Amino acid sequence: MSELSSVRTGASAWTDKAYLRAVWSEIAKDRLIYLAIALHVLGAAILAWTLGAPEKLVFFAYLGVWLPGVAAVLALYLLAVEAPPCLMAGKGRRIAHLRLRAPDVLNPRVPAALCLILALILLHGSFTAVKNMLADLSPFQWDQALAMADKALHGGRDPWLWLQPLLGHHWVTRILQLIYTLGWVTALCVFTTLLALSRRLEHLRIRFFVTYVLCWVLIGNLMAGLFLSAGPVYYGEVTGDLVRFGAQEQYLGFSKGMAYSSFDLQHMLWTLHEQGRTQLGTGISAFPSLHVSMATLFALTAWAIDRRWGWLATAFLVITMAGSVHLGWHYALDGYVAVLATVAIWFGVGGLERRLAR
Repeated sequence: MSELSSVRTGASAWTDKAYLRAVWSEIAKDRLIYLAIALHVLGAAILAWTLGAPEKLVFFAYLGVWLPGVAAVLALYLLAVEAPPCLMAGKGRRIAHLRLRAPDVLNPRVPAALCLILALILLHGSFTAVKNMLADLSPFQWDQALAMADKALHGGRDPWLWLQPLLGHHWVTRILQLIYTLGWVTALCVFTTLLALSRRLEHLRIRFFVTYVLCWVLIGNLMAGLFLSAGPVYYGEVTGDLVRFGAQEQYLGFSKGMAYSSFDLQHMLWTLHEQGRTQLGTGISAFPSLHVSMATLFALTAWAIDRRWGWLATAFLVITMAGSVHLGWHYALDGYVAVLATVAIWFGVGGLERRLAR
C-alpha cells in the first residue's frame, strides 16, 4: 500500500480510536491548567452565591468574541502557511498535497487546543464575575494612596504629565487607543492560540498557560481586590477630587464618538458599574494592571521563542505601559507592580516545572 493511500484524512481520522486516544493524551498534558481554571470557576460560583449575586456569573460571556478571534488566527495561518505550497503544487497535484498535509494539520493537538481555548473562555467569564464582585466586598479606597505614591516616584509630578509632551498629540493618542484595545486583544488571541496549538512550542505551553491563569487570578482578582482602586480616569468619581486628573480627561475627550475611543469605553464601563451590570469586559479595578501583565507575559514568552520576536514583544510592552498611563486607565505604579509580579510568577512556574521534571 502506498504512503498516499494509507493517509487518513477528514472526518474518519477524527473518529479513529487511536486518534481519539492520542487526543485524550494531549488533553491530559494540560491537566494542571484545567485544574487551576476549574478551581477559579468554582471559587467564583461560591463567592457569587455567598454574596447573593448569582446573576454576576457570566461564564460564557466571551464565547462570541474568543471563537471568532481564534478562527481568524487559524484562517490566517492556513492562508499564509498552508495555502501557498498547495497552490504552487500544480493543478493536478493539489489533492495529493492536501492528503499529505492533512494528518499534520489535523493532528491530535488541534482538538486538544480547542478544548483548552474553551476552558480559557470559562476562565475569562469567571474572572469578570469576580472582578464585578470586588466592589461589593470593598470600596475603592486605594486611589489617593496610589496617586500620591505615583507622584512621589516621578519627581513630584503625576506621570501622565511627563508623557504628555511626547504622547499628547491627537494622532498619537488615537494610535495608542487602537493598540490598547484591538491590538491587545489580537495579541491575546494570537499568543493563546499558537501556544495551545503548536507542537514545536510544547516545551513552553504549560509554563505559559499556568502563568497566564495565575496572572488573571492572583494579579487580576486577588491583588486587585486587596488594593481596590479605580484608576486616574475615575479618580474624581471615587475621591470627590475632580481637579487632579480633570485636565487629562478633558484632553482625552477629543476622541468622543470615535472608533476604539478609550474615552467612550471608560464612560460606558462606569455607567455599567453604577447600574451593577455584569457583562463582557465589565468591572473596574486598576491596581495592578492586567493589560501590562499580559504584555509582560507575551514578552517573556517571545524571548523564549526567538530574540527577534522578543524585541518586538518588548516594544509592545513599553507601548502598553505608556498607553495605560496616557489614556488614564492606570497609575504608573499599576504597571510596575504588574511587570514584577508577572516576572516572579513566570520564573516561579519555570522553577516548579524543573523540580517536577527531576
